[in-house]
This record gives sequence, structure tokens and C-alpha cells, in this order.
Amino acid sequence: MSETVYALYPVFKATPAFREIDLDAAASEVEELFASWGDRVSVRGVYSTVGFRADSDLMLWLVGPTPEAVQDALVALGRTRAGRGLELVWTFMGVVKPAEFSDDHAPAFVKGEPPKRFLDVYPFVRTPEWYLLPREERAEMLREHGVIGREYPDVLANTTSAFGINDWEWILAFEADELDRLVDCIRRLRDAQARRYTKEEIPFVTGIRKDVRSAFGDLVWLAARGMMASGTAVEEVDVAHAKDKGEKHNKKAAQKSIKEKRAAKKAKQASSQPTHVTTSPQ
Repeated sequence: MSETVYALYPVFKATPAFREIDLDAAASEVEELFASWGDRVSVRGVYSTVGFRADSDLMLWLVGPTPEAVQDALVALGRTRAGRGLELVWTFMGVVKPAEFSDDHAPAFVKGEPPKRFLDVYPFVRTPEWYLLPREERAEMLREHGVIGREYPDVLANTTSAFGINDWEWILAFEADELDRLVDCIRRLRDAQARRYTKEEIPFVTGIRKDVRSAFGDLVWLAARGMMASGTAVEEVDVAHAKDKGEKHNKKAAQKSIKEKRAAKKAKQASSQPTHVTTSPQ
């Protein structure tokens, strides 16, 4: 492979502001942005990470020829309606480099393999002792690792180098159409001797590949629930949820319900007030 290829995996958390967006307009704007990048940056997938981690809701997989290209793409996304309602919580960047012991070992996305439904991304760091081992010993352990990995031909492996780019040495991305296949594969790889030289491999960020609107739909719901967690009245969240779904008539009904609930609450509080009798000390 002669051309340089960078992969960027930005991970986001939906903020309460995300509940205010018009879902269709926001999704269309981002889809148009993706299309405008042409050959400069490609989007391998948009992934809903809802339910997998408490600190993230959305992950993208961007591929470009330079770090500037993928950085510019991320900045442009942040200027969209949806982007203004997202908080960047993790970001993993790596560059495709030839494998140390196998010239034909390239990431699946570089070889033209189509994306799969589930994506699992995590950073990886070896112990210092690993790099001080004889080259032949390291090569043998990696061959064993590769043999184990080939037991799962339906799982796509994508490894990029991150030395000096961030806090890690490698960024790993595994893809499969069934989540349990990722579980089985990663568990099986723990049996390899090279496992002894693993220093760090967290966080794991897992997501389901979806179209832009569907992924944003997950975030609209979550942002509304987040308002509840931050102390916003339940009635206001219900109104926001109705708005985000485009059901304006439901919003009016919810507003009417709010007034009725508040009036009933005040009446109940007034009727339950105890009568206080003040007595003078003897």
C-alpha cells in the first residue's frame, strides 16, 4: 500500500440541547455534508452506542488521506445543527502502516471489505518488555495470534498505528454482523501468548451501524431523558419528545396536560396543609 490512510473514530455524548433539533432537518444536513466530502473523506459508518456505555451515545468512522482531512471533517460536523448538540468524549486516530511481520496484513476497510453491523473500537498498548523481546519470539507469538483470529472469518479486523498520535500505540476496530461473534473472537484471542504483554486496552466503545436519521433518533430520546436526570420537570420532557417526533398536535396536548397537572398539584397541596396552633410557654 503506497497511499497514506488515516482512520478517525470520534465518540460523542448527546447534550440536552440535542432534544431541540428538528430530526429530519438535522439528519439531512449531515447526510449532505457527508456527500460534499466526496473522495476527500469517506464515512464507513455511523454507529449508535446507546446502551453500551454510559458516557457515549454516537460514534463515527471517518477515513481520509491526511490528518488535516479527517480533522476538517470533524470540525465541519461540529458546525451542523446536530453537531452543536453533541459533546466529544473520546477520539481515536490511527494511520495504516505495514504490519511488522506480515506485508499482506492490511485492515479490512483498506482491502475493500464492506462494513458490518456491529463495530467494537478500542486502543491498545503493549508492555515495554514486549519491544525488548527478540524479533523471532515476537514474530512467533503474532503468528499464533493470527491463527486464532482466522478461526473467526466473519469478524473483520482493522488495526491502525497510533504511536505518537495520542496516548496509545494501536487503535483496533473489529466488525461483525452479530455481536456475540465479536464477544467470542475477542475472548478467544485472550488465549494467545502475546496476551502476557498487554498493558492497556480500554475503553471499549461498541455501536450498531445505522443510517444517520435512525442514530440521531436514538439521541433525541436520550437527550430528553437526560433533561429528567438534570432536574427538568417530567412534563417539559414529554413536550420536547413530542416536538422531536414532529407531532405538534401532541405538543399542544402535552402543554394542556401540564397546566392541568400543575393545577391539580396546587389544589392537593392547599387541601393537605396542616393547621398550626401557637401556644405560649408556661
